[in-house]
Amino acid sequence: MGFEVRVWDSMRARADALVPYGARVSRTPAAAVARASTVITLVRDADCIAEAMIGPDGAVKEMQPGTVWLQMTRVGEQHAEAFAALARTYRLGYVDAQMAGDWEAAERGRLIVLASGSESARGQAQPVLDAIGRQTRWIPSPPNGGFLRSHA
Repeated sequence: MGFEVRVWDSMRARADALVPYGARVSRTPAAAVARASTVITLVRDADCIAEAMIGPDGAVKEMQPGTVWLQMTRVGEQHAEAFAALARTYRLGYVDAQMAGDWEAAERGRLIVLASGSESARGQAQPVLDAIGRQTRWIPSPPNGGFLRSHA
């Protein structure tokens, strides 16, 4: 799809495993997102997201207003609301997107992505979501931020 992909992982070997597929490994979350128009978080849990986004080398320090944050980790409603608020604070587009499918579907680009977010963030997010899965189903955003609840 022609995307420049920079990755960071707290366990460097996992990031290094993506180099043969064209990814460039960054030393910090902030370095990974510098000058990015779209940022994906897909990590173990909400604490890992918080560390990557607002920790000492956190990504938000390098994200410009208008950057779209695709938050793809299942974190629950409370954390999703907190991340949506963080995105608003930094004037980021926020999309909560969850993948439906197994490893085989992922390897073949056949995942279905369930996403919720503002109309303005959707257009920027869609090409990335198209690269991840075969279909994106947009769930209407609730008025307080746009995240999946019982849909995932």
